[in-house]
Parts: sequence; structure tokens; C-alpha cells
Amino acid sequence: MGADIGYALPMIRSARVKLTLAYTGGIALIMAAFSMALYVALESVAISSLDVGGNATARVEQALLAADLSRARLVLLSVNAAGWILSACLSHIVARRTLRPIQKAVERQRQFTAHASHELRTPLTIMKGEIEVTLARERCPGEYRRTLDLVNAEVDHMEHSVNDLLGLAQAEVSRDVSMRERRLVAEAIDEVVKSVLPRVEGHAIRLTCDVPSGLEAGLNWERVQHLLRNLIDNALRYASSGGEIRLQARAHGGELALIVFNSGPHIPPNDLPYLFVPFYRGRASVNGTGAGLGLALCDWVARSHGGSITAQNRPGGVSFVVHLRMAK
Repeated sequence: MGADIGYALPMIRSARVKLTLAYTGGIALIMAAFSMALYVALESVAISSLDVGGNATARVEQALLAADLSRARLVLLSVNAAGWILSACLSHIVARRTLRPIQKAVERQRQFTAHASHELRTPLTIMKGEIEVTLARERCPGEYRRTLDLVNAEVDHMEHSVNDLLGLAQAEVSRDVSMRERRLVAEAIDEVVKSVLPRVEGHAIRLTCDVPSGLEAGLNWERVQHLLRNLIDNALRYASSGGEIRLQARAHGGELALIVFNSGPHIPPNDLPYLFVPFYRGRASVNGTGAGLGLALCDWVARSHGGSITAQNRPGGVSFVVHLRMAK
């Protein structure tokens, strides 16, 4: 796949040249046909008005006509040559603009493939190294168990990365949120809380919810729940033991606001504009963990609902604020 993308950029340059030639050739043919028709019309009009007698005056008029037609041919050729040069320049500009979205898409795909390969290669390298070291000689059961625990953790990391990669790939080709369902917000969030509670308790972190009991919203809840799980997973990476994660939900003006607060350290201001860029890892990243995809998926879910997501440093921690446009 990477090789295919490597060949794509030369193919785009070749396509740009071919498109430029096609545009220029088309314009040249039109100009040539128009010039030919104009010349034939001028010649016909001139000949029809010419005195066909054999006297000296007729011969002079014929000579003048031949000179005029020769000048007309020269002018038309000059205009066509200038037009071809101008059309070639304009065609090159139009071809570049026409192919620019394709080039950007190819570049995004190349970056995506490079990052995805790195994300999958790293845990595989770790697992292979640990297994080779373990098999190099006989070891006690405890050492084998330690290796299996490490491999299991890397498999979990790979599974999480693959799920995020698949989600991001789907996000690139689908923005359909037609599968909206009107549900109680508290009920949907409670399902998320139950699914993440074991991990939260394992980190000795307190998870609280503040959601109005009667609040309903028409959303694609499968995606919104995935967004909330990603935000909670992100909070677990940064909130220290004994810290807190708070979930809040509010409705205003046809929008649902979801707020996920964690008591972790503030995000460096230079990182804030890039948090939702795929594969971005800020300087505050914990030991380089995570694929840098979870927040990008959150951003896609928010935008697919006509909304937005922002990160804000607050007293005592960080808040992720999600605005989602609800179905009427």
C-alpha cells in the first residue's frame, strides 16, 4: 500500500501535464476553427465585392486584396500563437487546481499509512523481542507469566490502535449520522459509565455524573458513546491516583453540551490547537502512550453532528466540552 502511494505523486504530476495538454489542445482547436471560419468569411466578402474586370484598376484591387488577406492571415496566426501560450498557462493553473484535492487526499493517505504502520509495528517489535529473550533459555514460571502479561498488554494496545484506525478510516468516507435515536441522556451515559467503571476503579479515580434525569436527545448514540469512552480513556491517562473525572450534560438552543472534566495537569497552550489532529501527541503525552487517534475520532463525531469539541484548562484540571446538534 505504501508503495502504491509512493507512485501516486509522480502519477499526479503526469496527470497534471496530460490535463494541461488536453485543456490547451482543446482551446487551440477551438481558436483555430474560429480563425479559419473568420478568414474564410473575410475572403468571401472581399472576393464578392471585388471588380472582376480585366482593367488595371481591377488588377490593383486584386493585389491589394491579396496583401490584405496576407496581413489578415499573419494577424490571425499571431493572435492564435499568443492565445495558445496564454491558454497553456491558464490550463496549467486550472489543472493544478483541479488535481489539488486529489493530491491532498493522497498526501493524507500517505501520512495515515505511515503513522498506522508505525503504530502497529512498535508493539509487534516489543512482543517479538520479549518472546525471543524468553525462549533463549529455560525460565521459571514467574518469568514466563511476566512475558505473557507484557505480550497481553501489547495486544490490548494493538487492539485499541486498530479500532481507532478503523474508526478514523471510516470517518474519512462517511459522515452519515442518519442513525439517530431519541433517548434519555442519563440512560445512555450510564451505559458508558458501567463499561468503563472497572478501569476507573483500577486507577483509584472517582467518576461522577451530573445529568438531568428527564433530558432527552436525538443523536447517533453509538458514536456519541464511543466519543465519551475515548474522552474517559484519555482522562485516565492523565488523572493521578485519587483524582476525579466528572461527566456533565446540558441542553441549550437545540444543542446538547457534554463536558468531561479530569483532574490531571493542564495542557500546554501550544498543544491546544493540535489536540484533535490525527496522530498528534503533545509534549505532555504520558510516555508517548496512545496512537493520537482518540481525540481525532471525538472531533469527527462532534463535526458529524454539526457540532464541535474544544479542550479548556480549568482550575484543578482540564475540561473537554462537546457541542452536538440534536435532531428536532
